[in-house]
Amino acid sequence: MPDLQSFSITPLANASVNVPRFRIECQITDSQTGAVLQDLTGANAINFPTDLPTLFPTTAERREFIDQLAHYLVRKKANL
Repeated sequence: MPDLQSFSITPLANASVNVPRFRIECQITDSQTGAVLQDLTGANAINFPTDLPTLFPTTAERREFIDQLAHYLVRKKANL
């Protein structure tokens, strides 16, 4: 994969935008026993983007999330 050069992320003021909402549900199971390790369905589902502040409560966690998302967005926009 090509290398990113002069990569930066600059925090900006919050924006009010119309963002699609999604409910993400799954069960995480032990691949050998089939036991359910985490049940992320129903009330435990992830509601995107509503749950972002809960999933990433600290500045460091938000920065890590944005860094991962930014790399995906760069690859997507560059058709890589």
